[in-house]
Amino acid sequence: MALTDAKPTPVKAALPSPLELDGKRDREAFTDNIEHLEALEYISRLRLAKAYLLGGNTLAQSGGRRKSLHFRRRENRLGQPDLSFLDISEGEVSHDEIVILLKSLEARARQRVKKSLEQGIELHFEEFCGSYDLDEFERSALALLIANNTGKTFRDFYEKSDLDPHDRQDGGMSIGAVLSIIHPDYREQITSRKYFSVGSTLIKQEILVPWTNYDNTTNILDVYVYLHERIVRYLIGDNNIYDVDLQCISRDRSTIPPDQVILPDRVKEKVFKLARDYSNNRSKKARALVDEFYGYGTGLTFLFHGPSGTGKTMLAHAVATSLKKELLSVNIEHASNMNASSEDLIKYLFKEAKLCDGIVFFDECDEIFHANSSDSRTLLIEIEKTDCITIMATNRVVELDPSLDRRITMKVPFFLPDETQRERIWKALVPPSVSLSRDVDFKSLARNYIFSGGLIKNAMFTAITNAMAKNGKSKVLLNSADIEEAAGWQAASMFDLNSFGRTYLPQISIKDLPLRPQDKKKFGKLANVCANLNGQIHGLRLLVGCSDIRTGISIVDAMAKECDLKVREFHLSDLLLGTNDSKKMIDPMTRQEITLLEYALKTGTGHRALTLLVDHESCFEPLLLEEKDTANKGKDYLGFYRKLKGFDGLLFLVTT
Repeated sequence: MALTDAKPTPVKAALPSPLELDGKRDREAFTDNIEHLEALEYISRLRLAKAYLLGGNTLAQSGGRRKSLHFRRRENRLGQPDLSFLDISEGEVSHDEIVILLKSLEARARQRVKKSLEQGIELHFEEFCGSYDLDEFERSALALLIANNTGKTFRDFYEKSDLDPHDRQDGGMSIGAVLSIIHPDYREQITSRKYFSVGSTLIKQEILVPWTNYDNTTNILDVYVYLHERIVRYLIGDNNIYDVDLQCISRDRSTIPPDQVILPDRVKEKVFKLARDYSNNRSKKARALVDEFYGYGTGLTFLFHGPSGTGKTMLAHAVATSLKKELLSVNIEHASNMNASSEDLIKYLFKEAKLCDGIVFFDECDEIFHANSSDSRTLLIEIEKTDCITIMATNRVVELDPSLDRRITMKVPFFLPDETQRERIWKALVPPSVSLSRDVDFKSLARNYIFSGGLIKNAMFTAITNAMAKNGKSKVLLNSADIEEAAGWQAASMFDLNSFGRTYLPQISIKDLPLRPQDKKKFGKLANVCANLNGQIHGLRLLVGCSDIRTGISIVDAMAKECDLKVREFHLSDLLLGTNDSKKMIDPMTRQEITLLEYALKTGTGHRALTLLVDHESCFEPLLLEEKDTANKGKDYLGFYRKLKGFDGLLFLVTT
C-alpha cells in the first residue's frame, strides 16, 4: 500500500452528494438515529475512497445521466469495483477533491448533530461516544467498523479495495487498514497505534475485540479487531437478544413507586437521595473531574442484606422506578446450564447497563461474595471500571470478600418489620380495585402475625384470589375471615416447614386449671401483666416447676390464651444438643443452616406466640443442682444459657 500522495487528477465536474442537501435541510436536525447512521456510513465510504486514491488510483465516471462510477485501475490490476454508491457527478475526481468533500460533509454532520441534541433527538452513536469520552480517532474507528458491520455496500468495496491483505467478510478490519484509512500520514499512523493497546479505552472497555492474541511475533497491523456485537445492536437501536446463552439476562422497567416500600423513613430516604444525587451528577463536568482524580472505583454500589421478604428486591425496583432506569439482572444459577460462563455474563451485564444507563442488580448473590472465587474477582473488576449504580442483595449473614467489601458504598440492613410497619404494609398491599369489609382490622393483623412484607403480600394475594372466586372478577370485596384464613396458612407453613416442634392455639383458660384458687389468682395477675404489655415483651423468661409435666403445660396454655397468643412448643432435650451437625435445619428466612436451639430461641415469622420449652426428661435439674452427671454428657448448657440470655420474647420453661 503506497503511503505517498498521488498527483491530483483534473476535476471535470462539481461534487454534489446525497449529504449535500439544500440550505433548508442542511439546517435541520437528523430525523432519527438511523438517518444519523446513514450520514456516518457515507462519510466512512468517503474515507475509504480517499485511502484508496492515495494509492495512485483515480475515480472516474462515464458519460450519461447518473452513470456508475468506476476506479480507473493501474494496468497491472484487474477488475473494476462498482463505486456508484458515492453518487458523484459526471467526471474524474482526485484525492484532493474527496478530501474537500469529506471535510465539508463532516462539518455539516456536526451542525446537524448539535441541532438534533438540542431538540432531544436520540443519537446512539453520540451518546455512546460521550459516555466513554471517545476522541476523534476513536470515533472515526468506531464509525468505520459500524459501517463494515451494517453496510453491505461499504463491506463489498472494502473487500475489493486491497487495503487489507486478508480475504474475509465478517465485519472485522485489520488495525493496519483502520490506521491507513483514518491517517494518511505515516507519523500519525505510528502514534495512533496506542489506541489498540490493552490499556486503551477501545480494548479495555471491550468496544473492540481483537481476534488474535498478541505475542512476541505478532505484527499489530495484521491483527483483526471486531466491534462488540452488543455495541452494534445498541448503535442501531436494537435491544433484542439473539444469543440463547444470554436468555438468563433480564431487563425490567420497574413500576414500583417509592412510597410502596415500607422501611424506616431515615433509611429509605438516605438510599433514594444517594442514588438520585449520583445519577444527576453523572453528566456534570465536576463528576468527570472526580473520576479523573480517583481513576477507578467511582461507581455507586449498594448491599442490601437481611431476612427473606423484608423488601430488598422491592427497594431495588423502587430505586429504578424513581430514576426512570431499567433494572438489569442475571440468574447465575441458571447460567450453569448455558455455554456462557458466569464471568462472561457478569461482564455482559455491566456492559448492558453502561449502554442503556441502567442499574445492575444481583439478587440472592451469596456465591459471588466468596473470597478468591472467579465470580468475585470478575465482579470486583467490573465494579472498579463501572460508573453505574450496582445493587447486591442477600438473605444470608454477610461474609464478603474483603476486597469486595471495600468497594461497597453503602450497606443497608433489613429487619423484620415491627408492628407499626406491618400495619402500614397490610394497608399498602390492598389494590385499588379491591374493597374492604368493615370488619377488616389491619392493626389486629399486624399484632397477631409477625410477618415479613413478602408473607403479607402472599397472604393478601391468596385472600384476594379466594374472594374473586366468590365475588366475581369485576368487583372484589375482602372481609376479615378471608384475610385471617390466608394469614393462618402462611403462618403455619413457616413453622411446620421444618417438622420441628409444633405450634397450636391453646384452648384451656386459667379458671379451668386444676390449681388452688390462690395459685389461679397469681397466674391471672401475671397474665394481665403480659397482656397489658401488648406484645412489647423484651426478655421475659419464666420457669414453671410441677411434679406433673402436663399441669405445667396447661398453665402455660392458659397464660397464652389470656394474652391472645399461640404457643410454639419445643422439647428441651433437643435444644441442649448444641451444634450437633445432625440436628441442624434451614432457617426459612435467611436460608442458612442453624441449630435447633438457634431456631427455637429466635423471634421468627408466623403467629404472635410465646415460646414453650418442655423438659420431659428432667435434664434441666442437674444443672440447677450443679451436679456433674455423665448421663448429660454432650448437652450444651453454656450455649443454651447464652441464647436464653439474648432471647427478647416471652418464654416459659416447664420442668419437673
